[in-house]
Amino acid sequence: MSNSINDPFENSSSEEHLLNREDFAADLMVLDTASGGTRFANYLIDSLGIWLFQTFGLGYLVENFFLNNLITDYDSYAYTSVILGIYFLSAFLYYAMFEIIFEKTPGKFLTKTKVVNLQGGKAETKDILLRSIIRYVPFEAFSFLGDSAIGWHDSWSKTRVVRG
Repeated sequence: MSNSINDPFENSSSEEHLLNREDFAADLMVLDTASGGTRFANYLIDSLGIWLFQTFGLGYLVENFFLNNLITDYDSYAYTSVILGIYFLSAFLYYAMFEIIFEKTPGKFLTKTKVVNLQGGKAETKDILLRSIIRYVPFEAFSFLGDSAIGWHDSWSKTRVVRG
């Protein structure tokens, strides 16, 4: 018999399906996730914020610099493409910029919530970028309306919106 004590969470095998210490700790931690009503309030406030950002910030740039220089003859397809591109890019930048820098969007500031990783710490930049891209999956905006109020952009990026 050996005098050493074996760590029950030690994963000495190459099989990745075995439980390891980090998975176990993440499963035990209960995060104080935001409610569905709070998440809906975040959505409404941030939708207004994105609209203001698009209208006053990017709208000025598009009208005065891009459209006047890129589209000489009025071409509705080119104009629509530029506007849609600006719409998607601005919403992506809004969420990514605020959540990477502050861990919160303006909506989350007002509802006193923030984005965290599954352990409750600051989410990594790659997770925030993934989270921001996932928002464009069709019907994703409705995915957090269940009992858990955890949307696809939360679960797929391994992040949560919590009180605090």
